[in-house]
Amino acid sequence: MKRGGRLVTCGSTSGVSTSVNLMMLFQQQLKFFGSFGCRMENMENAMQKMAQGIVHPVIDTLVGFDGIDKALERMESRQVFGKIVLEIGD
Repeated sequence: MKRGGRLVTCGSTSGVSTSVNLMMLFQQQLKFFGSFGCRMENMENAMQKMAQGIVHPVIDTLVGFDGIDKALERMESRQVFGKIVLEIGD
């Protein structure tokens, strides 16, 4: 990040602990924020954009029930970019 930059992170998908170079944090005057989510208006706006085809979710893999084991292996080995979607039915 550039000097005075801000980083907002949502969730802790890579674990709850991390290490930070405090000297870089101080020298670059960086700001870190944690967030649990967004306002309902933001979610409504995002869903409308998805419905209009403006925004698309990033889907890594589509799997059926027979592929759950392989999907879990991909998640546990961190070989996923995007979401793994479980297809139910025909």
